[in-house]
Amino acid sequence: NGQGLTVEVLSGNRMLVNWNTFTPDGSQQAWLGGVAEILGRQAVTFAVRPEGGRFAANFEWAPVSVNYWGSLTLVFSDCNHGRLFWAGDSGFASPWGVGEVALTRLTLPEGLSCP
Repeated sequence: NGQGLTVEVLSGNRMLVNWNTFTPDGSQQAWLGGVAEILGRQAVTFAVRPEGGRFAANFEWAPVSVNYWGSLTLVFSDCNHGRLFWAGDSGFASPWGVGEVALTRLTLPEGLSCP
């Protein structure tokens, strides 16, 4: 469906979350992300949405804005499964509303195993 979620565990019991999705009307890409503190099997981040960027040779910082979007919550049931909950609660994020989707791990870094 063209969407993707990248999760990386960082030092200090933190998690980087990036959700590549689309606006509710499907007309634009929407990249949402943030850093969350891991609390047990859950992590909650206040997500931002960058807008206005351009690809490589045409890139300029001036038109880029990074705006608060809402929250992303990840809850894991085991090493390979979980749920993503979202709440778009800033002015322009309100069309997203709230929702959730099931998650299943696609890859595992080489040399690591799931307990």
